[in-house]
Amino acid sequence: MPEIDPNYASPFLRWALLLEDHPNAEYDAEWVPSDEEGVPPQFGGGPEAGVCKVTITFPPASGLDPVSAIRPADKDRNGRPKMGVDDWLTLRTKTLGRALKAADSVPSSR
Repeated sequence: MPEIDPNYASPFLRWALLLEDHPNAEYDAEWVPSDEEGVPPQFGGGPEAGVCKVTITFPPASGLDPVSAIRPADKDRNGRPKMGVDDWLTLRTKTLGRALKAADSVPSSR
């Protein structure tokens, strides 16, 4: 079994740390057409294709803009998107990680 990097922090640990700095922040995940997120057709974009989009919103008093990130579904051995319930939960978590990385530049309220 591979060793986990000692500096690794899971998306939910990073979410908890964000909540320390920005209480009442929230995140939402949705499935959106990939062309609405600017993915060109050459890269799988189009109204038929989709991506998971996670948006982190901060309390209005913080004055901070929402932060979003997208991620396509993982593929199975045959190259088809994995679209089961467990796959959605995993995809949401991975996309939350990307959104949190984008939010790294958000200043702390402390």
